[in-house]
Amino acid sequence: MKAMTHKVPGDKHGLYSHSIHLAHRCLSPPYQQRWLAQMEGEMPDMKQQLIRRIKAIDGKLRKLKQLNGYEHIEPKPHPPASEAEISTYEAYLGVALPPSYRTFLSLYDGYEWLAYPGHILSIQDLMPNGKWHTAMLEWRRVSARCGAPEVARGIVIANMGQANNWVYLDASCRDAKTGDYRVVEWEPEETAEYDDLLAFLEECEKTIQYGLDEATGLAGGEDDDD
Repeated sequence: MKAMTHKVPGDKHGLYSHSIHLAHRCLSPPYQQRWLAQMEGEMPDMKQQLIRRIKAIDGKLRKLKQLNGYEHIEPKPHPPASEAEISTYEAYLGVALPPSYRTFLSLYDGYEWLAYPGHILSIQDLMPNGKWHTAMLEWRRVSARCGAPEVARGIVIANMGQANNWVYLDASCRDAKTGDYRVVEWEPEETAEYDDLLAFLEECEKTIQYGLDEATGLAGGEDDDD
């Protein structure tokens, strides 16, 4: 198979080209070209879907913050990651990031409380010497000892507020049409899986909505005895 080559003006350090190389090495047809289209900004639907979902989640988080017992919630978007930062992270991981997560990073390099009740972490947080790096490694070590070595291969994207509750991308499970990786929310007692980042964020929004309904007496369809 002929290697994908793509020259980009201004890419003097070859970071974009390195990402293309990773995509060729780690992804197989038919979604190599879809990934490349995402890199070149030719897939606006995904970006718009993410923006709409994030906006909806942020709005509900701010409503939740106004309720008693939720005052600590402070949704905070981080500035976007540059192409150089994303490509450097891919080089560190040795794998191409999937389209939806790449798009997310181009919008926000981390977002506190978006993965309610946890946070989507920044690239810097997850890299060596980052805020969450040591905790992530410890979780991986403990999980491997407890019979879950697969988490060591995952690309961590979020912590759900507990030492043993993390979210990662499973690069071994790729969607043949989109090139996206399966999202896994892992904790010792239970593991949840989602088709992609959008599906995971949809579940986060449902969790927030449940919190809103519960706080206002609407959750569970409780009968009114009055």
